[in-house]
Amino acid sequence: MRDGLLTEGSSSTVFVCANGSLATPPKSRSILPGTTRDAALEFVDWMPQQVRPVARAELESADEVWIASAGRGVLPVTRIDGRPVATGQPGPQWRRAYAAWQRHLDAIASSPPL
Repeated sequence: MRDGLLTEGSSSTVFVCANGSLATPPKSRSILPGTTRDAALEFVDWMPQQVRPVARAELESADEVWIASAGRGVLPVTRIDGRPVATGQPGPQWRRAYAAWQRHLDAIASSPPL
């Protein structure tokens, strides 16, 4: 968090799901671009997406929170500062995103090398 707005993890991008929509902070001098972030925005095509500032209150009341990184893929966040995110379990939108991410990786792996 910086000035009450969500930024990023030390090596990950953050996504917030609320009310059937996915939000992630915009790239800026405070937020590095991420290839996994961009891929996630492409393959999560079933829900509206917003690239915009995300306030702390939105993070704290989110239905789901995910992080994305090149090394780990797309992971659910189940607790923030010791408090559960929603039910404290990975949510249905993350499960769908994870399945889409795995299909994306499988497609890459099955492509012939350049």
